[in-house]
Amino acid sequence: MSGIVGCVGLNAQRIVKTGLESIADVDGKMRKGYDSAGLLLAKDSNPQIFRHVGRADALLKKIPDFPEAIVGLGHLRWSTSCRPSEQGCHPHADAEKTVWIVHNGHLENWTELRDRLSEKGRSFLSGTDSECLAIMIADYMIGGIPFSEAFSRVMESVEGPNIVAAYSQREPGVLLAGRKGRFLGIAARGDAAFVASEPDAFPEIKLRPLNDGEVGVLRSGFCRTTNCY
Repeated sequence: MSGIVGCVGLNAQRIVKTGLESIADVDGKMRKGYDSAGLLLAKDSNPQIFRHVGRADALLKKIPDFPEAIVGLGHLRWSTSCRPSEQGCHPHADAEKTVWIVHNGHLENWTELRDRLSEKGRSFLSGTDSECLAIMIADYMIGGIPFSEAFSRVMESVEGPNIVAAYSQREPGVLLAGRKGRFLGIAARGDAAFVASEPDAFPEIKLRPLNDGEVGVLRSGFCRTTNCY
């Protein structure tokens, strides 16, 4: 399994770093299994992406200060189906880098989803099932469907226990979150909104669990849910 943390608001880099440290226990007690990490930071529609194979603390140490970031989306990966690699690290994007996602779970119908996308000429870079999610969301958006609706349609179509958080260059101040069968919580406090796959990822922040079929919409200092699938 993998870990997900995200934030929209001021100090997004610091907040997401705190969340990743909390999940990974990087201060000498790193939880067994996590073997790679990745992070998206954005202040506008051109996100910076950082990836690292190995302990999460090594990734956090090499990331430069980015105080202007208002969106952060981090991921810890536990590779269960293939060897850890930088190419397999999250976040994953579509070929045009319109949509970025982090994902925890197993797409039980990913072969079917991949074949459907391949028939449309969509390309794959990582060889992971997670990559399908970003490509599918972007594919809907190419057809003129808004980001939130595209995300909801993808969550409705996936099978198996999965949690996903997504960022789009077309709506750079927003994170979307959805779940099927695994914990994913959201919250808002002050000028920030939070999402995480662990209830205690953010100290002093009580996360509200999403229900199956709910999509969380996060903006600076604000979060809401919609029942879209």
